[in-house]
Amino acid sequence: MRTCRVMGRWVISVMVLSCMVREATAAGFQILEQGSRQIGNAFAGTAAIAEDASTIFFNPAGMVYLQGNQATGALNITYPQARFENQGSTSAGGLLPTIGGNGGNGAEFAIVPNLYGMWDLSPTIKVGLGLSAPFGLVTDYSADWVGRYQAIRTDLFTIDISPVIAVKLTDWLSIGGGPNIQYANAELSNAIDLGALPGGAPPQAADARVRLEADDVSASFNIGALFQPWGGTRFGLHYIHEMSHDLDGQVRYLGLNAAGAATLASLQSIGGFINQDATAPLDLPSTLTFSAYHELTPRLALLADLAWADWSVFDELRVNFSRVDTILGTSSVTPEEWDDTIRIALGVLYRHDDRWTFRGGVAYDETPVPDATRTPRIPDESRYWIAAGVGYRWKALEINFSYAHSFVEDATVNDTTRLRNNLVGTFDNSIDIFSIGGTLRF
Repeated sequence: MRTCRVMGRWVISVMVLSCMVREATAAGFQILEQGSRQIGNAFAGTAAIAEDASTIFFNPAGMVYLQGNQATGALNITYPQARFENQGSTSAGGLLPTIGGNGGNGAEFAIVPNLYGMWDLSPTIKVGLGLSAPFGLVTDYSADWVGRYQAIRTDLFTIDISPVIAVKLTDWLSIGGGPNIQYANAELSNAIDLGALPGGAPPQAADARVRLEADDVSASFNIGALFQPWGGTRFGLHYIHEMSHDLDGQVRYLGLNAAGAATLASLQSIGGFINQDATAPLDLPSTLTFSAYHELTPRLALLADLAWADWSVFDELRVNFSRVDTILGTSSVTPEEWDDTIRIALGVLYRHDDRWTFRGGVAYDETPVPDATRTPRIPDESRYWIAAGVGYRWKALEINFSYAHSFVEDATVNDTTRLRNNLVGTFDNSIDIFSIGGTLRF
């Protein structure tokens, strides 16, 4: 009964905290911050180290190296920056400069929570439950910024529930895995330059806003293996299968000024820009991570990660309408054509004594976004990580603090809408992450 009460509190807690999960910190819109210890190592050795129950996310096979029951959770505070510099954006097919500011900081402060519980059924069989937010992002610009016709708000968050089991097959090999059940919710909005349509008001004089809200529940699976060829050395391999969502919701239009409202009403009377139900397919990538953990001494260990993500599944951003729109047709499509990516990380771990542990790491995270299709919804670029962390253990409780800074390359944008609004400029991006986590053994 006590175990059930503890798990019930975790589920309630993660549902409450999930409303704060809004910011991608890895390339694309992946969220790697699924454990405080891992942040301190710049996510090196994630599928091999198996220090606490967060291995449920990174490689459930690692649970066989944990003793007793335990609960692990973390709060990861992210402070991203995404500031745009306009470099000649135009409307009306290049005839007029686009009016507006630079949008402010397009990224948002966010808190990324995660919770994990593991139960020790026997020396060779462990079970666990993970609650996490593996994907998410927010970009939110001022409503009158120069790129309003491309994007105002983009908001995606996911909640993932993963029950897993791990089995130790031999002294040197363990396997683990289970299903991933995921809820996804998305909001997309931008302005529409109705004045750019033939016979209407002058360009930028009659604006409307379009907003899509949609959600879905889907399922996938993950599986991992952990090899220990000799004491103090482990190699981990973890695969998470692609998650396919079919987001279901509604698209709504609103005039933003008097001319925009009048023009919108006129167009809607002939079946254009109509409020209606809509769907949006969303494919989230498969990932494959190979990790290594090697103890140079009983106190000092080196860690490494090589990870691949199948981001090429995100080839377009498509919204399918339930009815034919006389202006837009049956769908609205934005080409994305993302590429598969790799992430490389190296880390070090030093156990000063039975209480204090120190961590550090560096990483390179490749962007999936091609320069030709980058939009202000996700102004992503490749990034370099530097991180450090410290842990303190007192009896059955261990507390970890970590910090990471991500140096993101400048992201160029040259994006043109169907109504010939062209956004040209550069985003200056960076991310700071502060993390506190705890592990309780019981």
